[in-house]
Amino acid sequence: IRRNTADQLYLALTGSVEEPTEESLEVEEILTNTDWNDPIPRLKEARNNLYPLLGIKPPVSKPSNLNN
Repeated sequence: IRRNTADQLYLALTGSVEEPTEESLEVEEILTNTDWNDPIPRLKEARNNLYPLLGIKPPVSKPSNLNN
């Protein structure tokens, strides 16, 4: 699912960018060079690098209630 999502995002971005920017090229590089089948902890760095490049605010993690 992650690989397919990355592929679809790549296709959507390349189809919508008329003049490539440094940011769009970096996004393409991350999407194509990341092995999206890796375990999630390894993917967090790639995901976190995409947020500012795409102008997306990173989600805020909620503390877990392990004591309840």
